[in-house]
Amino acid sequence: MYIRRFDPADADAVVRVSELATRITSGAVYDAAFVEEMVAQQDRAYFLRRGEQMHFYVACEDDGTVIGCAAFGPYYKNPAEGCFYSVFVLPEKQKRGVGRALIETIERDPLFLRAPRVVIPASINALHFYQELGYAFAPGGDRLDEEQLYCLEKFPQRSV
Repeated sequence: MYIRRFDPADADAVVRVSELATRITSGAVYDAAFVEEMVAQQDRAYFLRRGEQMHFYVACEDDGTVIGCAAFGPYYKNPAEGCFYSVFVLPEKQKRGVGRALIETIERDPLFLRAPRVVIPASINALHFYQELGYAFAPGGDRLDEEQLYCLEKFPQRSV
């Protein structure tokens, strides 16, 4: 497996990864209508925008098959801070180090390292994964928000 920057040619593969991860993994804990709404929002154009606007990475098998993705950019509530977006791993590749490799790659990215605070809007099913990587609840983040996400944070400049 290797990690590289997203290329627009990856868009269809990333849609497939996000759709399967959302339907299967998130579908185990979220209501079906909510899951389908999330899937509908994450189309090809959505990921192409991510690739243009953020530091977007894909995890690939040795043969080049995309098996995961993660984006990092300015936090929508405070652009001076950073935020993870679109973190997905194929269900059959989860719990094998793919997600960890994506997060650790972004944690070495200069954009991440410059952020005074980094936020992760964490799904119910991903909460423990992020906590294992050192992310903790932001103030008030231990309650699900209107998007059914927890808010976790880390302070990169404190750990350098």
